[in-house]
Amino acid sequence: MSLVHPEGNGNCSLHDSSETATTCLESIPRNRKYRQYMAGHLVPPYGVMETTSSNDRIPEKENMSSNALCSMSKNKTTVIENHAPLQPVKTITRVPSEKILRAAKVLRNVILSQAPHMIRDRKYHLKTYKQCCVGTELVDWMIQQTPCVHSRPQAVGMWQVLLEEGVMNHVDQEHNFQDKYLFYRFLDDEQEDVPAPTDEEKKVCEEELQETMLLLSQIGPDAHMRMILRKQPGQRTVDDLEIIYEELLHIKALSQLSTTVKRELAGVLIFESHAKAGTVLFNQGEEGTSWYIILKGTVNVVIYGKGVVCTLQEGDDFGKLALVNDTPRAASIVLREDNCQFLRVDKEDFNRILCFLKIMEALQGTEQEKLDYALNNKRRVIRLVLHWAKVYADLLQEEDSAVAFLEEFYVSVSDDSRMIPALKEQLPELEKLVKQK
Repeated sequence: MSLVHPEGNGNCSLHDSSETATTCLESIPRNRKYRQYMAGHLVPPYGVMETTSSNDRIPEKENMSSNALCSMSKNKTTVIENHAPLQPVKTITRVPSEKILRAAKVLRNVILSQAPHMIRDRKYHLKTYKQCCVGTELVDWMIQQTPCVHSRPQAVGMWQVLLEEGVMNHVDQEHNFQDKYLFYRFLDDEQEDVPAPTDEEKKVCEEELQETMLLLSQIGPDAHMRMILRKQPGQRTVDDLEIIYEELLHIKALSQLSTTVKRELAGVLIFESHAKAGTVLFNQGEEGTSWYIILKGTVNVVIYGKGVVCTLQEGDDFGKLALVNDTPRAASIVLREDNCQFLRVDKEDFNRILCFLKIMEALQGTEQEKLDYALNNKRRVIRLVLHWAKVYADLLQEEDSAVAFLEEFYVSVSDDSRMIPALKEQLPELEKLVKQK
């Protein structure tokens, strides 16, 4: 028996009214285009970043320090990435995982073994930055090391994993990883007089390199997605919005929303993360200001006098009822584990999208839309079968199962044509095909 709680999933006007705008993209299997691309399985569809030699690049102003930004508080565990692009970069996790710590050590030691000139003191605007690397050079190096890295954006996502875990940093803590002339430093190089790796350590790290690359290639797409979500909504490119939209297709809480609404959400979603279990996201009785979707982690729903009434996990959402009904929060939300990540939609954007949905519902005829949708899908299937039968005509005559399938398909289309007369126009061609077999 499912438990419907005051601030979690459940039927809501945002989901209900979205059905009128649903298109065919909602009915196809989950699209993995973006993740496959980032894992190197497809040709990069979003273009590539800079590819010229790093020696020809002009140093950019991003390497300049920003005293005002560096004075921001470093003690908060909350990361809310919806501010200016020069916001000091904060790690996603409180403590780096052992796997990522080891991955950073492997990469650093192999670089010191194969290309020690990449990690050195560098000068920029009369300031010396100790033992650092250049973003473009790191991308070049990673692509050369393994066949599992097929594109520069893929490599950027893999290096970003190290920044999120805090085992690599921009020298002024101002940037995520970028394929630009920006300076980055491994955590081991933050300390002075760090001993150089021994020959034995270098040998072991070279043996572990391919396994390390595989690990980073698997988690790099998520890090790349978070980089995009940290951008201010108004600064997201068309490619950024497409990547976010494709990710939204896989989120359970949004499965009933139309394509149009998902694309609207791609432009307003904000990434938010909290590092410590026990953090209270909001309290019962407070004004509702945002709707949340869980990207990673779990949270408890707590009601005064009842305690924890249920637990929500990845893919669930909460907080929308207070926005829909314009009422105080009906429950408190408390992080159940460390390092929880969320997508957030603020009240103004939520209300604008909800208003849009109501207008769409008033303007569109639901039944006619469903009929047109069904007709278009059936026509596509018929065209596909006809094309398939023509291409493999000689082979199909020798396969009893193929002939039986065509006969059964013809009967099904004939039955459907009684309900959808527009399908009758394709029956003669199907009938001719079946008789030939």
